[in-house]
Amino acid sequence: MRRRLIPFVENVGEATAACLVAMVQGNLFAVSLIHWAIAVRTGLFAGTGAAATILLLRTTVRWRIAIVLALVTGIVDYLVHPGQLGPGVTEAAVTGLGAGALSLVVGALVRRHRRASTPRA
Repeated sequence: MRRRLIPFVENVGEATAACLVAMVQGNLFAVSLIHWAIAVRTGLFAGTGAAATILLLRTTVRWRIAIVLALVTGIVDYLVHPGQLGPGVTEAAVTGLGAGALSLVVGALVRRHRRASTPRA
């Protein structure tokens, strides 16, 4: 159960963070409760969709997971709220790319941590 829950939480967190940063266009001082509510909704839908897709694809390849998360997050972001950054699809694309990039970075950090904490023979 834990093996399936951790990637889901990770996907939700990455999608939420990417949405939040894209909505305020990087200005974290402008974050409000409304921004948080929209970002959490986007993150929950995107994380759930990405986790389900990843389970169906049965993949553990990090770059494939990042691509799935990027695509699902971009689509969900576009459907959940209208973009404020250029044309409507621009913010969704930036959010999707941000979620995919976060997925790659977090995956690399987790892999590095696991290697460092594994006892050597």
